[in-house]
Amino acid sequence: MVSFRKLLGGLLLAIAVIALGNLWRLHFDYGARMPSVPHPESGRIHPFTANHARVYVTQEEAKTAHHAELAAEVSWIVALAGMYVANRRGRGRTPQAPPGQH
Repeated sequence: MVSFRKLLGGLLLAIAVIALGNLWRLHFDYGARMPSVPHPESGRIHPFTANHARVYVTQEEAKTAHHAELAAEVSWIVALAGMYVANRRGRGRTPQAPPGQH
């Protein structure tokens, strides 16, 4: 049977992979669709680096990208902590001697 710690570690890792995939999707999408010069008529005046290129996005698109970056960073830190907990296997416990033996 799978322990709760291993299930939690796997779930946190899956969430981190999904968050990173969402961030990559945004970077590729913004890099492909957004103008490389400011476009005030559409509100795309906020610079954003996507796929090693500067593009201009709206304020809402910039917020979405910032939240996706933050979610990816935090979820990876939490996933690493979860995997550490899942793989601990009782470290730190000292074996107890049977009664009468020292």
